[in-house]
Amino acid sequence: MHIQSLQITRYKSFKVPVTIPLSKNFNILIGPNNGGKTNIIDAIDFLFNPEKKPIRLHDPEADLELTLALGDDEQNRFACMPSISVKGSKVSVHCFQNGTEEMGSAFRQYYAGKVKVLFYNDFSNFSQIQKDYRTLRETYPEYEMRFKSLLRQYFPEVHSVEKIVNVELISQTNVGTTRLVPIERMGSGFRRIFVILLYALHPDYPIVMIDEPEIHLHPALIKKLLKALMSQTTNQIIVTSYSPVMIKASNLHEVYRVMKDEQGSHVYAMSIDRRTIDRKRLVQELNADNLEMFFADKVLVVEGVSDRILMRGLIDRFYTGSDEIKVIYTHGKSNIDVYMDLMNVFHIPYVVMLDRDALPALADQYHLQEGRTRAGSQRGLIDALRQRNIYVLDNGTIEQNYPRAYQQKDSKPLSALYAAANITPQEYRSPLMRNLREIIEAL
Repeated sequence: MHIQSLQITRYKSFKVPVTIPLSKNFNILIGPNNGGKTNIIDAIDFLFNPEKKPIRLHDPEADLELTLALGDDEQNRFACMPSISVKGSKVSVHCFQNGTEEMGSAFRQYYAGKVKVLFYNDFSNFSQIQKDYRTLRETYPEYEMRFKSLLRQYFPEVHSVEKIVNVELISQTNVGTTRLVPIERMGSGFRRIFVILLYALHPDYPIVMIDEPEIHLHPALIKKLLKALMSQTTNQIIVTSYSPVMIKASNLHEVYRVMKDEQGSHVYAMSIDRRTIDRKRLVQELNADNLEMFFADKVLVVEGVSDRILMRGLIDRFYTGSDEIKVIYTHGKSNIDVYMDLMNVFHIPYVVMLDRDALPALADQYHLQEGRTRAGSQRGLIDALRQRNIYVLDNGTIEQNYPRAYQQKDSKPLSALYAAANITPQEYRSPLMRNLREIIEAL
């Protein structure tokens, strides 16, 4: 069983209708604090367990609905397409088959307790962890073997797991000897891996939701855990995260950016926007550094490494706003579109900076040739592009926009690095640096 989609209206921070289609395997909710990520987890938990905290519905017109897909064995048992909904304070379970409702009450009894939610304190609930591990060992031995195999993959020193209370480890000081260590005395990172993998494979919990699984984990271990959750586990996983390490070009279709404005929380994702994006290009272009744009307040997109070095330095020294700015470079103007398309899908605010030689291609792309003719010069085209947050350096390249006294190094990146650290406030405010200053002020 897994969730196909969630519809939320008037639940906590979600004021307007939002529909979230979910992957059957792995889903990542990202976004700033207080954006609404935890409210999505809470809404799902509430639909499966409405008796937990019925006062959580702050709005009497709250409207929630989950559409579920059943596994083969479940289909044989129920032979229907189930959904769970809440309207106001009324919880309804439907099982539709051939246009009629059937077996709703039977399915309601079945799904109770099928969701596992892991917040920070749940990783220290050793009595429940022990109980669930015992069930895995006694009822699902083939899954226990798979769990142990994955555990040893990430912690090679694990020799065996005994009754969850004790984990047998190969000693780090005496080669060939072993020792038993209670799970509660293990490091918090080990415990998190242990618990996450246990529930990601546990047949009793087909839907597992984890708040910030990366806590206490080294980035290299986060990558290994991500690989396991994406390809080697059996349950539907939904996580919230603040770590760029959790995002890869290959899993962007499973990323959901949750943001809040005056109209409440919204969710942006490739599965919602559905515009065509070249995924092969994304795999080629995106790396750990520029994926940080998903966690920035605004992004400045530039062509080359020299542009990035200088603009990053100037922003660090002269930007007066409160937003977190990420500067990424695209290895050339031909790659800019890939980044713009991606940021448009996820509603990431951005500004693009380009050299003047990009003007002809931009005019064709945005059908602005007529605008340039009416203006009688390139100025009209440049102004029109600014309305699209594209800033073109009207006097050439970035080297024409800061003092030549700083351009004496062996390479453009070194000159940019030197200039970024030494340009004075007076030089920054000079007419020569007007273009760069206007771009920074636009952020």
